[in-house]
Amino acid sequence: MRRKRLPNTRQRLLDASTALFAARGFHGTTTRDIAAATGITAGAVYAHYASKEEILFTIIRDGHSAIIELLYAAISERETPLAQTYAGLRMFALAQVEQLARARVVHYELTSLSPEHLELVREQRREIFAIMASTIERGVAEGVFVVDNLPMAVLGVQGVTIDIARWYPVADPGVPASPAQIATQVAHMGLRILGVGADQLAQLDAQRAARRG
Repeated sequence: MRRKRLPNTRQRLLDASTALFAARGFHGTTTRDIAAATGITAGAVYAHYASKEEILFTIIRDGHSAIIELLYAAISERETPLAQTYAGLRMFALAQVEQLARARVVHYELTSLSPEHLELVREQRREIFAIMASTIERGVAEGVFVVDNLPMAVLGVQGVTIDIARWYPVADPGVPASPAQIATQVAHMGLRILGVGADQLAQLDAQRAARRG
């Protein structure tokens, strides 16, 4: 039987740091904490990353890269702005739920980055904004979205997905239990910001179910 390959040390450092930063915050986590969680010495951490901040930057940079990739995937796999936005929001939301610790670090530890690293991440965030704005703008031109202020609409749509990292998991009555249900409901909220009606949302859900079938 072939042995399962273990993650390399750099990846184990990232995984341990993600969990610790999400639970304790960047400033509440020490290099010794990260080393202990990884099973190496504190000095060995610096053989892989120059600083604790570089570890944080890597987590946040890679998290934003993943968002960019899934948005492009949603666009390439769907034909209309409505379907692209729906798929992009569902994929974005599902990623937040399924990788909750990373989502919390990616969205809520930005101010702990160095100015240089923060500017690199801001470039990624501008790309995410541009992808969504372009798709929504095409939807407006086709008459499927109703938007008074495009930048505010984009921020609102982004907000309903990013905010998952703040409130999930919850036990409040009426909140969907499964990640898939949460992703669908969040996509619905985002599309409602863009003026999409209940009938169109139902059609999108049916089309998604048919694709899976």
